[in-house]
Amino acid sequence: MVAAATGRMYWIDALKAVIVIGIALFHVCLVFSPGSWVVNNAQRSTILGGFAAFTFQWGIALMFLLAGAATWFGLRSRGARKFASSRVLRLGVPLVLGIAILSPLQNYVEYNRPLELGGLLRNYVTFWGSIPITWSPASAYGYLYHLWFLSHLLAISLVTLPIAVWLRSRAGRGLIERLVLIAAAPGGLLLLGALPLAVVQMALNARFPSYQDWSDIAAWSVLYLIGFILISDPRFTEALRRRGGDALLGAAAASVLNGIFFLSGALPGDAHPEYSPGYLANEALRSLNTWVWVMFFLYLGARWLNSDNPLTRWGADMPMPFYVLSHPVIVVLAAYVVGWDIGLWPKFIAITVASIGLTVVLCEGVRRSRALRVVFGLSAVARPRNTGGPMVPWRASLRPL
Repeated sequence: MVAAATGRMYWIDALKAVIVIGIALFHVCLVFSPGSWVVNNAQRSTILGGFAAFTFQWGIALMFLLAGAATWFGLRSRGARKFASSRVLRLGVPLVLGIAILSPLQNYVEYNRPLELGGLLRNYVTFWGSIPITWSPASAYGYLYHLWFLSHLLAISLVTLPIAVWLRSRAGRGLIERLVLIAAAPGGLLLLGALPLAVVQMALNARFPSYQDWSDIAAWSVLYLIGFILISDPRFTEALRRRGGDALLGAAAASVLNGIFFLSGALPGDAHPEYSPGYLANEALRSLNTWVWVMFFLYLGARWLNSDNPLTRWGADMPMPFYVLSHPVIVVLAAYVVGWDIGLWPKFIAITVASIGLTVVLCEGVRRSRALRVVFGLSAVARPRNTGGPMVPWRASLRPL
């Protein structure tokens, strides 16, 4: 019988807080990185671009894994049907309202200078007629912007719900027991995460290479279920604590290898035919790099962040509104700051400090308003928190199974 996780896991809330603030910093870096984003500064920085590229490899993966961990606690306090309806409301409401209010705003800022109130109001009328919507999930960014994460998470959580329910059954608990034994062995945690990711990416990425396309959705679904499994038994957490040094060494080695091969041109995926040895090696290394960094941050959380403090209390509720609000705040502020006659680094600092500070203030407004709490997927009244619902802030009880 699997021993279900029953104690408070403050580190999950801590990681929620860290990851959403890190994503805000990532978005600020995109303003100054090579390539195109919603708003770009004329002068670019390879340092900030490198930081954005580094965090891109594991940041979203960690978000989906934490969301899967939250599902374990959500299913403890309600059945599958109530869980599904709760998920639709708590992700669907901020998604729909965010699309209606925030997407036209960001679209206007992306394509118009100077910013004018009249033009912005007209864009709310014309926005939807100008967006090509296709069956490809990769097209969602054109009208969702950062809210694509909510739509993908909603779909993944509903599609994988039967698997999550099965994993809580007697047969599923038997499987988890066997996975615990694998995780306890040297290299076991590496195998549990990197292998399924690599299989999915090698199988699908050649046919669906675009970001947020079916290959990525399949990989994020795997990570979501891995998160569900890892939180289901405290022995996984103990394995994470024991293997922290290995995770750091593996993460560093994978990043160095990935950088060497990328700079040498040996492994970029588009440089090799579909399913060739070069393509397969690229996808395997990319998956390994993603997983070892995810595993390392899980180790940091489980080992060093498992205490009740202001960060974990903030992380219990505020990551959802912070994620939803920070992106448009950054976009609007950057649209003004990039035009200032100052250097790149002062602009970067100004946007970072102002956007994070303003978003925190807005989140405090959400915290104090019953109506806004519901809009952002929170309970109308703050409840005593449990171990946390990463990115999806329900407060499930922790009574034994």
